[in-house]
Amino acid sequence: MDSTVLLSTQAPVSGHHRLVTIEPVQFLFSLYYAGSVPLIDQFVQSQLQRRYNSTTSNVQCGVTHNDSNVDHIKSEASTWLIYMNVAGMVQIFVPFVVFINRFVIALGEHLD
Repeated sequence: MDSTVLLSTQAPVSGHHRLVTIEPVQFLFSLYYAGSVPLIDQFVQSQLQRRYNSTTSNVQCGVTHNDSNVDHIKSEASTWLIYMNVAGMVQIFVPFVVFINRFVIALGEHLD
């Protein structure tokens, strides 16, 4: 028999095994997620600036203005980004755990 671990719950049909691969899907999702992080950061900050009627930058012509509103926006944006990153990690780890569970079950059946 082939040394490939099968990830199927169905019996083989006419000698052919169904092999499930999840790596391309995980790669595409990770590529999308990594590419969207800077965009999400900019979007959150722009929405909070609109909410508080703030300007886009607190630096003009090399002179730094001490604006407590900008500090509040950055603080609130970082809080929202933490929440969104935790939600993104859940989306990545749940399919991984399901895959590992199926792999361990298939490996256990293969070793018996």
